[in-house]
Amino acid sequence: MNRLLVGLCLLSLWCVEAHAARHAVLIGTTYNDCDASADGVCIRPLRGPHNDVAALRTVLTERYGFAADRVTTLTGGAATKAAIMGALKGLAQTTEPGDLLFIYFSGHGTSGFDQSTSATAGIEPTSGAIVPHDARIYEDDPQRTLDGLIIGRRDLRPVFEDLERERSLVVVFDACYSGNSVRSLGRSPGIAKYTPLPPLPYTGTPREPYPYRNLLYISASSATEIAKDLPAGQAQYDGQAHGALTDGLLVGLTGAANTNHNDVITYQELYEFVRSHTSNAAGHTPQLLVPDEAAKTRAVFEAPPASRPSRPAPAPSGRVRLHLDGADLAALRPRLEALAGLELSATDPSLRLSREGGAYVLWLANGDQLWSTPEASEVVERVARYVAGRELVELRSPDQPFNVWMRVGDDNGRTTFFIGESLTLTLRSERAAQLVIVNIDPEGYVNAVALSIGQDQDLALGEIGHIEPPLGTEYLKVFAFPQPVSGLGRLTFRAILEPHDPAVQEFVQRVKQATGWATTRREVVSVPQRP
Repeated sequence: MNRLLVGLCLLSLWCVEAHAARHAVLIGTTYNDCDASADGVCIRPLRGPHNDVAALRTVLTERYGFAADRVTTLTGGAATKAAIMGALKGLAQTTEPGDLLFIYFSGHGTSGFDQSTSATAGIEPTSGAIVPHDARIYEDDPQRTLDGLIIGRRDLRPVFEDLERERSLVVVFDACYSGNSVRSLGRSPGIAKYTPLPPLPYTGTPREPYPYRNLLYISASSATEIAKDLPAGQAQYDGQAHGALTDGLLVGLTGAANTNHNDVITYQELYEFVRSHTSNAAGHTPQLLVPDEAAKTRAVFEAPPASRPSRPAPAPSGRVRLHLDGADLAALRPRLEALAGLELSATDPSLRLSREGGAYVLWLANGDQLWSTPEASEVVERVARYVAGRELVELRSPDQPFNVWMRVGDDNGRTTFFIGESLTLTLRSERAAQLVIVNIDPEGYVNAVALSIGQDQDLALGEIGHIEPPLGTEYLKVFAFPQPVSGLGRLTFRAILEPHDPAVQEFVQRVKQATGWATTRREVVSVPQRP
């Protein structure tokens, strides 16, 4: 690359020549061979990181054009702080200007958002901290604990800023950077990829604008969530244990994220797929940070379309399975067993019903609270509405030829909102289309509104409501039709309806009969005010 082209690249985003090399550093540690007799407290073991690294290496080399000798892996005892920092700093000498670098970590993380520590601040790679294999917790020596971490702002940011001057970086961290943890605590599957620490003598600075020009970053969870490590049998990619984020990443990279079926997976498509997959599986929401919106439209790893396999997205499951969590729910069993489309089963349930402090609580499989009530008489009706509305929530376009995107609130990917917060909605479509926005609230009732959108137009709807009880999970789903659908206006219902209402069911049937439409979905999890 001559000096003039280098200069042009530095003024533009993600300038990568066709022959530019791809390099990867893949890091994962399970912390499972810690010497408990040694000084300090061992880090809690994980199950998936070694599998994460092995599977990603295969996908990169076989599907995305990474040469095997340009993929560095650090796992187990090799994933020490010194080795990790050495591998990252070494990229400045082993790579060339214009190269694309993929940096991945699977393991424990920690954050200053947690009330037990002031170690760092934020979930971005400029803050928060990842936990290398040789880290230990020293209750009586906070500074020694701190020295063993890899802190984003202190350790990673200088390295990344140096590399991105002449290279493009994609960074994925499958680790926790959460704190208040209002989601995904006790009932979601898997082990928390979070390490609580004693109070530390380091304080992060307030959140700042994204500092990078050529670095795209995906994290496993938002600032109010804990990321999870899924056990074998619960991850979808190959049945082995994987981080929930990485499981979605693997499924998406092997084809399922190609949502508009054009043989090119963009970073926007990959992120949207991973966000939905991870939230559904484990109840936490990956975040995407980019220096410019244009980065989202680029092909993943700059790979040619020929390397894109056509793996379909996982199909929706069949009957709804409900697990009754406690003998004190036996009185409800006969009425629940009589519901069409419902099966009482403890095996892979879609819903769990429990008693929590005098309330009846319905939990989704990912650990999020769907709904609660103090009245036993309301439980069966709410379960019936869930069963009736599930087809609408999971409805997919079998031949989706374009994408439609939705952002709730100001942060890309945010799903957790607190009482009193207002909600805003921004929509974008790759084609001009007629939209139907459907809302299914925490009680299972449905309403919808129709409007139009232009091609590649941002449609900001402003404030659409406030978070108020009843708390739980509600769904916002957008259907985009590039061609008029007969009777759609009549079927758009502003009134709040039961999901089994004839108008709702007719709408579902009309959508299923249409062709060439697109859809997207967001979950909104409402929780009490942040403590």
